[in-house]
Amino acid sequence: MMSKNSHIIITMLFWIGTICSQVQKKKMQWTDADKWNTLTNEQLSPDAKWISYILDYDTGIDTLFIQNVKTGKKIAYPDCIDATFSGDSKHVKLFASGRNLLLRNLNTGTAKSFNDIVKAEFFNKGKFLVALEANDEKKGLRIVNLNNDSEHFYPGILSFSIHEATGIVGITSNSILLLQPQHGGKFTPIAIAKDSEFSDVVWSANGNTLAFMEKSKGAYNIGYCQNVQTAAALQMLDSKTFQELKDRCIDRPLGSTALDISADGNRIIFHCVKEKPVAAAIIPEVWDSETVWEYPREKIYGNYEYAPMVTVWIPKQDKIVQAATQGRPVGIFTADYRYFVAYHLQDYEPQYDVYGYADFYITNIETGATTLLAKKQNRKLLTMGASPDGRFISYFDLKNWWVYDTRTMKHSCLTDTMGTPLTDVENDRPSPSQPYGTPDWTSDGKAIIYDRYDIWLMSPDGKNRQRITDGFKHGITYRLSAANKQESKVNSFNFVSACYNTDNGLVLESQGDDKATGYFYWNKRELQKLFYTAAKNSRLKKAHTKNAYIFISETAVSAPKLMFLANGRSEVLLRSNAHEDNFEKATVRLISYTDARGNNLQGKLYYPTNFSIGKTYPMIVSIYERQSYLFHSYSKPTQYDSIGFSPLNYASEGYLVLYPDITYQIGEPGRSAVDCVESAVKAVIKLGIADTSRIGLIGHSYGGYEASFIITQSKMFAAAVAGAGVTDMVSGVLEIRAKQAQNQRYESGQHRIGKSLYENYGGYIENSPIAQAIGITTPLLTWHGKQDGSVKWEQSLEMHLALRRLGKKHTMLIYPGEGHALAAPEACKDLSDRIHNWFDYYLKGIGNDILGN
Repeated sequence: MMSKNSHIIITMLFWIGTICSQVQKKKMQWTDADKWNTLTNEQLSPDAKWISYILDYDTGIDTLFIQNVKTGKKIAYPDCIDATFSGDSKHVKLFASGRNLLLRNLNTGTAKSFNDIVKAEFFNKGKFLVALEANDEKKGLRIVNLNNDSEHFYPGILSFSIHEATGIVGITSNSILLLQPQHGGKFTPIAIAKDSEFSDVVWSANGNTLAFMEKSKGAYNIGYCQNVQTAAALQMLDSKTFQELKDRCIDRPLGSTALDISADGNRIIFHCVKEKPVAAAIIPEVWDSETVWEYPREKIYGNYEYAPMVTVWIPKQDKIVQAATQGRPVGIFTADYRYFVAYHLQDYEPQYDVYGYADFYITNIETGATTLLAKKQNRKLLTMGASPDGRFISYFDLKNWWVYDTRTMKHSCLTDTMGTPLTDVENDRPSPSQPYGTPDWTSDGKAIIYDRYDIWLMSPDGKNRQRITDGFKHGITYRLSAANKQESKVNSFNFVSACYNTDNGLVLESQGDDKATGYFYWNKRELQKLFYTAAKNSRLKKAHTKNAYIFISETAVSAPKLMFLANGRSEVLLRSNAHEDNFEKATVRLISYTDARGNNLQGKLYYPTNFSIGKTYPMIVSIYERQSYLFHSYSKPTQYDSIGFSPLNYASEGYLVLYPDITYQIGEPGRSAVDCVESAVKAVIKLGIADTSRIGLIGHSYGGYEASFIITQSKMFAAAVAGAGVTDMVSGVLEIRAKQAQNQRYESGQHRIGKSLYENYGGYIENSPIAQAIGITTPLLTWHGKQDGSVKWEQSLEMHLALRRLGKKHTMLIYPGEGHALAAPEACKDLSDRIHNWFDYYLKGIGNDILGN
């Protein structure tokens, strides 16, 4: 009689034999990476019956797909770059290269194309296609009735704007017309003016009112139509007719929202500017140490007399209100445009904090009354917001969230008795820890507050609060998903706050301390799990008319899948890069280690595809700051990475690849990096899988700084690569970048010195790779884009000249025309190849070095 153990042995032998009999998987070569694609631009039709997505290739033809959710049938459109489903889900429009528009009927499968299309939108819930045509022979607007395929062409229209409830505004060279194809093609002139140019149409919420800009004889005017349907009550604002604007003119500044209108249609927001006299030529630039800012910044922001100022026009009262002033020139409105919160950039200057502080004042646009809102408030956007009705303004002060009631003019502290962290507990920069997001609001007037793990709903007076998640208990961080239906208006005039309708509950995204991620549903009573797995689940999108979703699911070694979620069930709609199953696959694990200060840290470790127990392997350590939160993030094999390094490429060639966490002691960023990285490497060495004589180091940007510094102190690495990193903190802090000095980057920002140069000169020297370069024994490759706007390429040059003088092995690559990361494919490929050769030569002893030796 056969024993139970015999059965187990036979079963195991059968299982092993089955595996061995399978088709042998191939080793991935670097050239195979060109087979991989990136899944992007996924969309879900409103009725959840169709999806679209793009597969983007490094060298192949990018292709857009339309796919039926139920049948899986797909249609490929090579070289198409965008897809939009109609509101009724009956059609999809696709833009192809060369300004060609494709329109497909999803029910019948018929398709038609339109040439020379500059812009196209669906109108009236998908009943009409509105397409702007422009070529050398004609320009105009083509409107297609999608119910009967009839078309009407309106010649001479140069641009258009749609309000779903009202109609289409078409702009010609000298007129604005209201087109209403839903009413038999009716069109109504709104404004006609010879030798004028119209632009920037904005609508009130209900579509009854609109405003626009008119440019006539080089000057801007603003038009206001109170009743769009009848084109009645048209008013024009000419800056010359208002005493308040006597020495100013209406402006349309680049980079800012030109014009907006309040939801009720009663307030028009625009910029006005005082004309600057032509200044006499000044031969020298005068850099005066007593000015508030350095010369380049002072030249732009030091005098607001001639800067664009936010202004409000109230047409029904024929009234102008100067919201921004020279005393408080920078500000932002509540959503209803009834209140303006403003400050001066030079408050408390000179400041060396990353964001800086200012005194914030609030002005009632109707009455003109101005009140101090918050004293010495952090200027970062994440510390201030407003409710969608404009009544409440939230701000973060004294480690708590406060709300100011514009009606009662009272301040309420929402969070003083919560007893839970509201700011980033892992902050290791000198600047104050920032809160976990700005409060958003529910449609019934509750503030939405985040702590480290959980979501709270709070009444604006702070008297009632409800924690709707249990993240602290389970080690799961919850946040509101962007897939929730929300009402928000984002432009340069408004606070960035969203409004969430909670009538049907809320969809939440989540991430566990164990790196699992997913989605939950709060039904106003309890949490229900929708999808939560040991993977990175992201980019959730909801169908507009159905409770159905799509999202992306991936792991570090499995390419992204496009998932469908409905009725509590999930399914895979698309596996990108399914051919990866034909190749040997890497594995990844999370390692744990402790730095010298006792901080518990983690690292993401890739194992080689050919890994065998008992063997040791060369290892490359890729560094930045904390990286373990990216444990499940997929990085595809590629020869065209913008910083020249893809972990799966190296895993396929027998390398271990480690991404360790680094945390910092203020004042000792360099030594902190040495400590954390060496501790991580030692943790891998203890596993008995890394060859201690063949360990490489690579970093980019701040990681480039760290790589350069670490090799001045450590003999652990046989080769290193540093991209676009600071090497000299003294010259770095004493440079002008983006028109300002860099003190804040070192005193309160990422470089983490925490003090000024002359408060801690020794700290700047001790943490500068350039000053410690004599200790380098590791062959170093550095690279830089010559047009880098973040770290000047001369930082790499300094290191090159230092190592050249010291007679140490160093090669520098400078890429003309490239920035902080490389963009041109040929540059990306060149860098990838050279880094590959560098590590193969020094860690494996094969091939040629970067110079071809």
